[in-house]
Amino acid sequence: MEKENHIVRELLQIGVFLQKMGNKLLEGAGLNQQQFVTLNEIVTQRQVYQKELVGKLLVEKSNLSKIIKKLHHAKLITVKISAEDRRAALLEPTPMGEDLCINCLNILSSWNTKWLRDLSNEDKEQSLEILRKLGKFTR
Repeated sequence: MEKENHIVRELLQIGVFLQKMGNKLLEGAGLNQQQFVTLNEIVTQRQVYQKELVGKLLVEKSNLSKIIKKLHHAKLITVKISAEDRRAALLEPTPMGEDLCINCLNILSSWNTKWLRDLSNEDKEQSLEILRKLGKFTR
């Protein structure tokens, strides 16, 4: 039991660190970490219903609604309400949203490379394998 608690504690500390660092790195782009993750998912999927993002991104519905409003207000995404179901909102990235997402990915990629530079390729592969296993428990 002690090892499990230690693993979770380490993951939580890393998560807090990564969120703070992500917020700091993305500050110049006018986004925080959650907003970027949401925008990136919309850009990646090209079209996605808002309700699908709640489970995928593991965020509260009310928090996601606030993020969507901010992204839409900033003209980074479009929101189309379904004619069949007025509660269903189809989200699509705008060209400006796509460009900002690419810029943010470049910023984060550069930092990721620096942060993980002292890990060998084998360490990176093992870490990725373990994180993927753990990630399956969140879905």
